[in-house]
Amino acid sequence: MAGGGEVMGLLQVDIDFSQVKDFDEAMTKAPITLTRNLGMAFRKIGRGDIDRIKKEQLQGGKGLKVRFKGLMNAFKARTPNKPKDISQLYLNEHTGWEAAEIFETGGVIKPRGRLLTVLTPAARDGGGKRQVGRFTPGIKAGYIKVIRSKRGNILYVRKIATEGKKLKARGVSRSDILGYGVRRVRMKKRLDFFANFTRNSAEHDAHLDKAAEDTLVAVVKNGAK
Repeated sequence: MAGGGEVMGLLQVDIDFSQVKDFDEAMTKAPITLTRNLGMAFRKIGRGDIDRIKKEQLQGGKGLKVRFKGLMNAFKARTPNKPKDISQLYLNEHTGWEAAEIFETGGVIKPRGRLLTVLTPAARDGGGKRQVGRFTPGIKAGYIKVIRSKRGNILYVRKIATEGKKLKARGVSRSDILGYGVRRVRMKKRLDFFANFTRNSAEHDAHLDKAAEDTLVAVVKNGAK
């Protein structure tokens, strides 16, 4: 079984089926049913892991507080549809969100160009999606102002309805600031994608044990193979 990320790398985890209660008996009496039940167990494990990381690390606590549904849905778990035997079973927990890596490890983000644009909540829509694409037309139209600091950083600010006065950064309300243009940003570690898998080991074991138990019950009830 595997848990990890396509961007951050893939964490390989070996499952010792000898530690699964009643596994050997279930494998001997009904290998086909056991494979099917283990497949369902793997799906439950993956779904549970991803649901937990969304709830505890992406939506609350000291995590990322992600609001954009597209980023939430970038965290996924994948299992085979119809495995024919146990050797075909796998679980891949991954994310296609490229920024996940820096939140997993922490570190410094540098821009590809001169400055890195960091948005405030005021520059996101109701779903949390970035609205940085509106900056350039907004600046040209005059309803977004650019304030430059002596250090070379900049502020993107909504135009304030005060004509004939020079706009100064210290006179700008927080709600007026749409974003910052900075040379670098240091990010703290705020995501434990890999450790999330390990923390849920007790729940994983319960799902695997239940798969073997259900298989033996099916053997008694209907002679499952």
